[in-house]
Amino acid sequence: MLWIAKCPGLSVTSKASQSRHRAFEDIRVRLVQYLQNEGRSYISLCKGTSEIINCPEGYIELPVDVWRCKLSKKVCSIQAQVLTTNKQEFMSGCHAPKQRKEAILKAVKDGKYDGFHHIPGRYLCPSCKGKIYRRYYYPWELTLVSKFLGVSGAEQWLLLEKNLIEKNMDPEVGYLALCPKCFKKVVSKVDPKFDNELEILEVDFFP
Repeated sequence: MLWIAKCPGLSVTSKASQSRHRAFEDIRVRLVQYLQNEGRSYISLCKGTSEIINCPEGYIELPVDVWRCKLSKKVCSIQAQVLTTNKQEFMSGCHAPKQRKEAILKAVKDGKYDGFHHIPGRYLCPSCKGKIYRRYYYPWELTLVSKFLGVSGAEQWLLLEKNLIEKNMDPEVGYLALCPKCFKKVVSKVDPKFDNELEILEVDFFP
């Protein structure tokens, strides 16, 4: 028997192998290659320039999607942007105490903080539970349920929705891109055979 591993979210396919383990190790290598190239470029693009860094004291209020200050809880007038080339604008627009403003600017200019934890380009998994800031993922971590199952046409959509309802799941998840854990849970309920065929690979990656 020949094993072929696939990453459905990226359409990455491994070589045929004599064992399941070897097939998964091959796909792991290919995922690392993807992250080192496309993934690194994607993150770099989303982080923006060194002239504008997202403030560590800022947070996004959902669903209105506006930046607020953790310290004052007010809407941030500069939308959590640390303007490294315009100190005066940052100092006048930031709600933090003066000493904290200086500390933020110094951390950014010294390269100790680059705005990574606020990077745009990560997307919410609508099926995750818990704190919202733990529910954001890169595009390559999300997979469309319908794409994986090969659903097309009205009849197949109706069958999928019926199946999800019968398994006590929200039929809308069939239309959504989910994180690995939620994806595996949903797809395995739709068809139990996938429970043994799907494996979540965690790859060390430092952008």
